[in-house]
Formats: sequence, C-alpha cells, structure tokens
Amino acid sequence: CKMIGLNFSECDPFLLELKFTECQLNLASFYKLKLKNTNFINCKLNETDFVETDLTNAILILVILN
Repeated sequence: CKMIGLNFSECDPFLLELKFTECQLNLASFYKLKLKNTNFINCKLNETDFVETDLTNAILILVILN
C-alpha cells in the first residue's frame, strides 16, 4: 500500500493496533503514539515522524528510512 501524509497521532489510541507490510508511508506522523509490538515489514518510511513514539518491542525488518 502507499499512504502519504497520514496523521496516525489523531487516531483514538484505545485498542489501536497497527501492522504494516510492504507499505510506503511518506510524511506520516506517529507523534506520541504507543506502538508497542507494531510490525513494519519491508516498508519505506520517508520523512515519517516518530517523535516521542513508544516503539517497545516493535519489529522493523528491511525498513528504508529517508
């Protein structure tokens, strides 16, 4: 999938669970989210905001960060 400019930080965090496989996440924001155990598998994260994001036990495999 290709998602551009999504602001995930505006999502209701209650029961929020995300998994990304072969995604292109350009200009996305995960600001201050708790993304524990989130999978980013074979993704491209161009200019993606992870400021103050909790990535405890997150899995990042073959992720390209620009």
